[in-house]
Amino acid sequence: MHGQFLRYVLSGSTALGVHLAVLAVLVEFFALNETLASGVGFLFAILVNYSIQHQWVFQASGQHGRHFPRYLLITFMTFALNLLLFWLAVNVLNFWYPIAQILTTGIIFMLNFFLNRQFTFKR
Repeated sequence: MHGQFLRYVLSGSTALGVHLAVLAVLVEFFALNETLASGVGFLFAILVNYSIQHQWVFQASGQHGRHFPRYLLITFMTFALNLLLFWLAVNVLNFWYPIAQILTTGIIFMLNFFLNRQFTFKR
């Protein structure tokens, strides 16, 4: 399990990098609303993350027809939670948007590991 969690951390870090890069580009260069930009960044990150998790983290074989819908279910549930927590951090707690996203991601990260391990990619 420790090796799997380490791979999950690396996978999540890669996805977070994609998320933050898209968020920053959309906010800084396209003046998009921070919350909307975070949502778009999250969507880009899930495509990267599914591929890495399926192949490397959980070492699932095939069964994309089973795994991907489950992954999307979990992901979109946590997507909604991500947006809510991010919005609260930026608009209620007045955090700077990159810090808000990093804190929000930490919460979502642990929840996603548990749900994906126990449901999405469970053998």
